[in-house]
Amino acid sequence: MEITLLMILDSSDKEDYRVSKGTVSPFLKHFGLPYQEIDLAKEEITDFNVSGILIAQEGIGKRMDQRIKESLYQAVKQGTGLINLDYRVDSWKELLKPLQIEEIEKEDRTSLIRMGEAHYINELHPHLNPSPTSGEGRREGGTEKELLQPLKFLKVKVKKEPLLLAEDDSPLLLCSSSLKLVQFLISPKLWQTEYFGHCAGLDDILFRSIIWAVKKPFVAKMIPPFVTSRIDDANGSANIFGKKKDSANKNFNYVDILNKYGYIPNIGLYIDDITEEDGKIIKEKYDKHLANFSPHAFSDPKNINEFPVYMHHDGEEFSPEELKENFARVDKKFGHWEIKQAKTVNVHFGEIGVKSLPFLKERGIKFTMQPGVPFGYNWAGAVEDKHPEWNPKPYGSHGFNYDEIAEYIYNHSQSELKEVKIEGNKIFCRLSGKSAISLKLSIFEEEKGKIVRRFHNLSPFSGESMVTFSFKK
Repeated sequence: MEITLLMILDSSDKEDYRVSKGTVSPFLKHFGLPYQEIDLAKEEITDFNVSGILIAQEGIGKRMDQRIKESLYQAVKQGTGLINLDYRVDSWKELLKPLQIEEIEKEDRTSLIRMGEAHYINELHPHLNPSPTSGEGRREGGTEKELLQPLKFLKVKVKKEPLLLAEDDSPLLLCSSSLKLVQFLISPKLWQTEYFGHCAGLDDILFRSIIWAVKKPFVAKMIPPFVTSRIDDANGSANIFGKKKDSANKNFNYVDILNKYGYIPNIGLYIDDITEEDGKIIKEKYDKHLANFSPHAFSDPKNINEFPVYMHHDGEEFSPEELKENFARVDKKFGHWEIKQAKTVNVHFGEIGVKSLPFLKERGIKFTMQPGVPFGYNWAGAVEDKHPEWNPKPYGSHGFNYDEIAEYIYNHSQSELKEVKIEGNKIFCRLSGKSAISLKLSIFEEEKGKIVRRFHNLSPFSGESMVTFSFKK
């Protein structure tokens, strides 16, 4: 059997198709989930012998041929997982009973999402307190996520406790105890940035819905858990607070605290402010792989980027001669400390001139972390929304990546899990693309009713790579 997720779309509905292609497809790729895409407008589904089925688009239920629906229902009854993002469950009559839906009321809107009953799908969030034994009133204690604007959902009455709730406590997410079935009752427009979007605090709900529902074992080329930290405007003991005896800034004492809890920070330095004593501490932390250091700026006592390295604060580029001098000063400082610059440049105000890029590349600096500030543009223009639109992959969000994490994510994005098959107790994986570093495959299995995750290390590869490993049946 092939280990894959069947993603069902319908391009005849151009608007809803565009939403799913722009939100769900990048999500599956980013999480490294093996999937096949079926467009109902172009082909008919004949085989549901897969790990799981993802109805990825709003309104598919009312357009899907009844014969196909019957085949889908039969596959679900035989153990295939179903994750339904089509919130109009009134067009999926066969799902009402296993979801314990008693009544479909009306379409409504919510500006808030709250966590409901504890479950594998939402267990990474705080949950609601148990229902009061007497009296009425709203249950408290669960995580709340505010939407950027009200979003439509289908109001229903159910016998069971939902996993997500609207602001009026209406169900937004249900799962079936009799089948591997997850039903979203809120529009998949939830994943658009104008409503909520990815990387905003609910991605785990969608991912874990898929993992809970699909047949096990299931394999994904996911990014493994990482934790990291960014520090900017750093000048250690030279900082106004660093002059105090017990200051965390003095001698970069905060690095010890970060290291204690597993953080290896990327520290953006005001390099001209660093004292000789702190330079030795920087060297010590670097040699022990406890911190990475990047030239943030030469200095900036007024916080106006008065002494930048890469570009003027008003958006004007440095001349090649000025850049040559700036980077010579940087090289001299880092040479004196006997350390290399971090692979991810940590820039003051996120301002990186286009003309500085060759100088960064020459020094082996491959990654940046300027949120919403394109190369050659300044911070003020970004805040005022004057710059060209820049929507970096995978979701158009301006997040941060640092050094080893950025290196991993880059190689992760250059490779793809093309095919996964299971024969007996062996799993066969075919990968394509390339990776210069070791990546990890995630293998999800179910043991004694609990989902467990194991890792399998992949060797660096280029082109196609076949990987085989065993699992416990």
